[in-house]
Amino acid sequence: ANSSPQLAAARHEQVIHWCGSLRLAEPSLSEQLADARYESAILW
Repeated sequence: ANSSPQLAAARHEQVIHWCGSLRLAEPSLSEQLADARYESAILW
């Protein structure tokens, strides 16, 4: 599997969108989840 910069950027935008949607729903809980999700995205 090749991970191109474009693919990484698209994945990053998905994570940002996901975190943004969650933050609107549950502000306090989302910060912890957003951090965990963001770190897992970095590892990918």
